[in-house]
Order: sequence, then C-alpha cells, then structure tokens
Amino acid sequence: MNQETNFSMAQSYLKAHRLRVTISRMKVFDTLHRVRDRAISRDELLARMNDSGDETSISSMNRALRDLIHAGLVSEMAAQGCPTRFRLKRLADEPRTATVTLQCGTRILELNDPSSYEAVANMIVQRGLPAPHGAITIRVDDDAAHATGRKRARTK
Repeated sequence: MNQETNFSMAQSYLKAHRLRVTISRMKVFDTLHRVRDRAISRDELLARMNDSGDETSISSMNRALRDLIHAGLVSEMAAQGCPTRFRLKRLADEPRTATVTLQCGTRILELNDPSSYEAVANMIVQRGLPAPHGAITIRVDDDAAHATGRKRARTK
C-alpha cells in the first residue's frame, strides 16, 4: 500500500471520529509512518519530527498523539519502568500477517485477530521485552506443567 493511500485512509479515520485533519496530526502520523512497524518513545518521536524540519512543541505532539490514538490509528504501549512507546496500527485495508500461535504439545491454536495480537504484544512490552514485529508464538512446556501442576508459558 503506498504512502498516499495511507494518508487518505488516515484522514478518513480522523474524520470518522469527528477530528479535523490538522498539520500536527499529519506530521505525527507521517513520522510514525516513516519508522513503519517500530514502536518509538515520545522523545524519539519529537526528535525525529524536529530533525526532519517540522518544528513542533511537545504539547502539540502530545495532543496529536492523543487524537491519533482515539481515532484508532496509533497504539500505545506502556511498560512499567520504561517510557511509553507508540506505533501505527495497521489500517483496515492493509494485509495482516502478524498472528499469535499458542502451542501446547501437539495442539496448536492460531489467532489472526488483530486485537489478540495487540494484547499479547502489549503484554510482552510490559514485561520489558522488545516489541514484536511479526508473528508471536507461545509454547506451553508440558514437562514443567506436569512437574509443578500448572502451565508455564514462554515466548519465542
């Protein structure tokens, strides 16, 4: 999907949430779009915006971020003891390749639901691990489950 399509879809999302398409909102969207699926902090976002010649105040950036989150364009990942990170959500017409696979022994459950992926990705970031950029696989160790009497999950 090309950049022009992404911007027109972003404008549609904003209008659908009764938000005006402003320069600040589109600058934040553009900066997050340029880093693609990477999650970045407020400080990194502001630095990238200012480095590209878009002199923006932190309060304008924060308001734009709040509105983009409200419109469903940006996801916010908060981890205890770490700065909050932000990244663009995949828009409705973009292909979704990220899945969550749960595996216990020979049983495998694959979740293609974007909200499940976001929930698991946020849980991973909250535990201090790097934000996932692709499929997430969770394996339940059967041997440990039998020894302790409960299931223990680990991420790949």
